[in-house]
Amino acid sequence: IVSSEKVGDIYYYQVVPPYYEDQECKLSDSQLQFINDSLPFSPNLALRSRINLFQIIDTSIKNYEIIKEIAVREKIPEVIYALSFYRNKSDIPLIVELLENDSTRYWGFRSINNFPDFEFYGYLVEYLKKESQTASNISIPELEAFYTAIINYENPETKQLLYEVLKVVNKDGNKYHKEYLWKAISQSENEYYKDIFPMMTVLNY
Repeated sequence: IVSSEKVGDIYYYQVVPPYYEDQECKLSDSQLQFINDSLPFSPNLALRSRINLFQIIDTSIKNYEIIKEIAVREKIPEVIYALSFYRNKSDIPLIVELLENDSTRYWGFRSINNFPDFEFYGYLVEYLKKESQTASNISIPELEAFYTAIINYENPETKQLLYEVLKVVNKDGNKYHKEYLWKAISQSENEYYKDIFPMMTVLNY
């Protein structure tokens, strides 16, 4: 059997919880912390375990410069996502690159949720107008990340656009938009869009 999984990833997932099978392989808390703190900053190390750690990395100010350096050099979406926590306007072009690529747009939307700068607003409006007209090839994770991002923009234009989505004739596609808009609003502390609820189909969660 040939596996495409890298040896470093195999080792990592054998020794970190909840993956280890043998207690002898279990790392101590300090050992695990050392690996999780140092592995992301190992340059050009193409391990999935390393990349995943950028989703939970310490985003205190002391790590900004090195995260920025890796983001610029390696252009890894998860690293740019980590960078978005800093809300630095100089990082906007990196997030725009995510939004302009179909394969990375999901991470662009997640980054906007951390950093809802108005520079991204046009991309969100364009996406909403396009995707609300189709029922095919809908990416559920992308759609969920999109609605979580767009409700950060509290303005009458956005509210009207969301109302229009709920009026779309194509019911098969529209049900996903209703579902994830409902989910985004209900799981947030956002009060601005609560009056949209009466237009939605009641969904069970």
